[in-house]
Amino acid sequence: MFNAAVMSIGLAALFVTQADAAVIYNWRTESIERGVEMAGQIEFSEQAVRARRALSDFTGFGQPPAGSPDDWPRFFYPNGDGDGDVDLDPDILGLSFSILDIGGGTISLDLGENRGLFFEIFANIAFDEGLTPSGSIALRGEFSGFRLVGSTDSAPFWTAEYGSDGACFQRCLSTGTWVLDPSSLDVAEPGSLALVLTGILGIGVLVGQSYTRMPWAARGEKGWLSRRHADLAPVSRWSP
Repeated sequence: MFNAAVMSIGLAALFVTQADAAVIYNWRTESIERGVEMAGQIEFSEQAVRARRALSDFTGFGQPPAGSPDDWPRFFYPNGDGDGDVDLDPDILGLSFSILDIGGGTISLDLGENRGLFFEIFANIAFDEGLTPSGSIALRGEFSGFRLVGSTDSAPFWTAEYGSDGACFQRCLSTGTWVLDPSSLDVAEPGSLALVLTGILGIGVLVGQSYTRMPWAARGEKGWLSRRHADLAPVSRWSP
């Protein structure tokens, strides 16, 4: 039980990060069934990973900046919905995908202002206790489209289909895994909850060590609380 408590406190301490901290996963190709290799990275919000769920439903259309008709169109992520509400804390903070060895075939998305005429992303991802993701991701830009699916039955493996006009004839297909970047699990700032939890854990260790040093504990005797309630403990009828 003590070990389980230590693990729980440790996991909680890992996620005491800044509000806008990103938990990063990198794509690792395991096999290529058709076409060429894909590279990818996704940045999830710390809040989404803690909740074990990341959702996204976003479509952005770029508009030329006012007074600069020759400049690239731009869209903002995240943007307002039909009611004018803005999601200021999206589950997906950024991503980048590219088809290796082929010119073009690249998609990227960042918080705030993005260059591009059109971008679309739909994601429904769950994280298990080991933070292994499963679910689906579909994203599309002007020149490329990517679709990734990973079920709990096939975890940690995902199937990726991707391509664009003139690239990956019949679309590329590969299998891979999402690898957590441990450096993205930030160390908490001094005075944060992580240090408080560490202090509590340290007190628990000291109390346990003090218990074992008690004279009656060294003689194998029960402590005062155990002796006081010994008569309340149930006796098995199978006892000799």
